Amino acid sequence: MSQSRKPDARKAWLAHARHYQALLARCQRLHLQVGRGPRRARELLNGDWGNIRAGLVWSERNAHTDERAADLFIAYAEAGADILRQQLRAHDLIRYLTTALRLARLRRNRAAEAKLLNGLGHSYLGTGDAHRASAFYQRALRICHKLGDRRGEASALGNLGIAHRRRGNAQRAILLFQQARTIARLLGDKRTEGVALGNLGLAYADLGDWRKAAECHSRRLVLAHETKDRAGEASVLVNLAIAYGRLGHPKKALPPYRRALVIARRMGNRHDEAIVLGNIANVHIELGGLAEAIRILEHVLVVLRESGDRRAEAKTLGQLGHALADSGDFHQALELFEAQLKLAGEIGDRRIEGAAHNGLGNAHRDLGDLKQASENPRKALTIARTLGDPAAEEAALGNLGNVLRLLGESRQALDIYEQALLIDREVGDRRGEALDLWNSAVALLEMGRREEGLTRAKAAIKILGRVKDPNAPKLAEQLAAWQATA
Repeated sequence: MSQSRKPDARKAWLAHARHYQALLARCQRLHLQVGRGPRRARELLNGDWGNIRAGLVWSERNAHTDERAADLFIAYAEAGADILRQQLRAHDLIRYLTTALRLARLRRNRAAEAKLLNGLGHSYLGTGDAHRASAFYQRALRICHKLGDRRGEASALGNLGIAHRRRGNAQRAILLFQQARTIARLLGDKRTEGVALGNLGLAYADLGDWRKAAECHSRRLVLAHETKDRAGEASVLVNLAIAYGRLGHPKKALPPYRRALVIARRMGNRHDEAIVLGNIANVHIELGGLAEAIRILEHVLVVLRESGDRRAEAKTLGQLGHALADSGDFHQALELFEAQLKLAGEIGDRRIEGAAHNGLGNAHRDLGDLKQASENPRKALTIARTLGDPAAEEAALGNLGNVLRLLGESRQALDIYEQALLIDREVGDRRGEALDLWNSAVALLEMGRREEGLTRAKAAIKILGRVKDPNAPKLAEQLAAWQATA
């Protein structure tokens, strides 16, 4: 009797695992759909998570001795590469995907291998490790190319572009997004073309070219409307609004934000509604409505905690911290940046950890603790260099230079600004170059090197004028005041 039970148990577990792998695959399909699909996916996943996980664990445990269990485990990992990020910690998901990838190679399942490589790329990108994510996306791209999988190739190109954006290499990202768009157009895939256009807009924004960014987002908006991609439409409306704001038109940004808010509410998506509200808060800050922005961000935090999006929660903690600092509440801002740092450590997102250190440094500076204020941006700098993130490195260098100037170390500050300038020019960040030129001009003036300082200040204002930065007129007034001083 005991000998017959073991085959029966295996048969039962195979049936169980097969059923819940199919449910997980359905959740993944819903997750990628427009409209109410993502919400329904979360409901199904949460409702049957215990059974889904049991099938996943059983298939992994038996994968090395049972071919059918191995195939099921690979299928679990393929289906859950994206959506399982909602349920598993990053290191657990990476372990599952790595094991499945090894099995897919042994079974010569190249299509599964490509999907799992993309999944690993997404997972590492979620932890802030864009360098390692790039390596996985590159491998997925090679496999898709060899298989003649043009759709998969377009997807991998887009993913690789996103990773390069995260690493601060916007120029390289633009080339990759353009290649992805070309393939999508050849396939007649308007949805993928729209995604590529949206990513192009974000890359141009990284370079400070907000006009090109707005053009890309406008084209993306047309495609989202044509394909009835309501979630995509809401996303691009937000990005278009951000571009309007950076072009010096914050009031023009409000209508697209409000349209995005209407879409999120109609879809019953409180999470996306919160994200849009967070961006609306930025407009209120630009228009001087700090109190309203703080009220909105406090509400956003509540919603994000309810939805379980800890990464967005960590970002919003920093956003609220900066708003409170702008309002003069430096102690409360400090507490929020500390909470952001703690949460970033818990979720393993080193990029947000670096941003939290920058926020902490600014808060300590505002409170007069310049010693501590110089330590935090140094930590942010170490993280940025570890991640290979030039944009984050430039931000940390700028903050460190500003603190060194306050400490009376203008010569050291100038050296720091020079390092930041090299990064700006390397990645093509014209606005960042202008701001670091301006900061270095201030340092030179403090050192008594007047002519050099004025020359750099003029160069900074010239660049800011070209990129239509709204701060250009104010800085031009400051330059005129310096020039008027004998």
